[in-house]
Amino acid sequence: MIRAKKLRIQEFRGIRDLTLDFGGKNFAICGPNGTGKSGVVDALEFVLTGNISRLVGAGTGGLSVKEHGPHVDSRNKPDKAVVTLTVDVPSLQKEVTITRSVREAKKPKVVPDTPEVRAVLERVALHPEFTLSRRELIRYVLAEPGKRAKEVQELLRLDEVESVRALLQKIANASEREANTIAEMRDSAAAALRGALVLTKLSAADIVTAANEKRAMLSLPPVPALEANTSIKDGVVSAAAAVPTARVAKAHAKADIAQIRERLDSLSSAEFSSVVADAVAASSDLTKDEHFLQTDLPPVRWTPYSKHTRSLLWPSPRPRRDTRVSSGKSCWRCIALAEASRSCRASLVPHPGRLRCG
Repeated sequence: MIRAKKLRIQEFRGIRDLTLDFGGKNFAICGPNGTGKSGVVDALEFVLTGNISRLVGAGTGGLSVKEHGPHVDSRNKPDKAVVTLTVDVPSLQKEVTITRSVREAKKPKVVPDTPEVRAVLERVALHPEFTLSRRELIRYVLAEPGKRAKEVQELLRLDEVESVRALLQKIANASEREANTIAEMRDSAAAALRGALVLTKLSAADIVTAANEKRAMLSLPPVPALEANTSIKDGVVSAAAAVPTARVAKAHAKADIAQIRERLDSLSSAEFSSVVADAVAASSDLTKDEHFLQTDLPPVRWTPYSKHTRSLLWPSPRPRRDTRVSSGKSCWRCIALAEASRSCRASLVPHPGRLRCG
């Protein structure tokens, strides 16, 4: 807040040279029409804000402070149109002088020019409520109620109040939703804690007593008191539990189990049992052939034959053509015969339960 002590107006609006001494008190300006009452109000607004609200806004046409601020006889001399105001700043206990010319309306001279004084003057410039003129009074009286409220807000520099109010309401609604969510989480946690500790109601003493009973079962030290940073699960988590466990996809696990069951079922099938019986019978026949068992066969070298089969090659003596045997199933009797004859090619044909030589 400031108090006007002295005002001097030079070549401004309809005033050539006028000095008013207010003495830091409330004052009123009265007089006949055309004597410069509005000019004094314009001078006060101009020296404090650098603007004249009556010359800007709707209905002012092409008026401007630079062209219509100076006296009519000094219109081409904006540097001569000067307003000087001496004010008292109670909050700073200082007397401040402000001088502003139309030529440099945005660059006032302030004495003393300190950051504290500038801050006070900037606050005053944001609220020039003193500029309410008779024309504006009549306009507000005749305006519609809804529009009148809006114009009063603009006059008092409260036009941003609505946007601020909407923003605060939005924040309040979001906070209320968050508070409801937190309350639900709190109630859910309380219900879970009552169920875990078998309590009908939650109190600090009951929680500590019930928790210590369960901690004693685990040979854990008791909790002395329930505080903000107290955890009744201290020491409960084991080292094994801290190791992350591997997660297995449910679909893959079901597929693997189904495949294992299918293979187990195949091992108990009649076909597999027949193959095992034939293999046992063939082994028994082989043990009866003492000549074959006593025959020394040359070393066998496996070499790739195709994607699904491979060859048995005998290194020496080299037969007329390589003797190849399918690696799917082996008939050692045919291999021995092939080696003995040097000219017989043994090709084994798989057959359910038995091997045949071709």
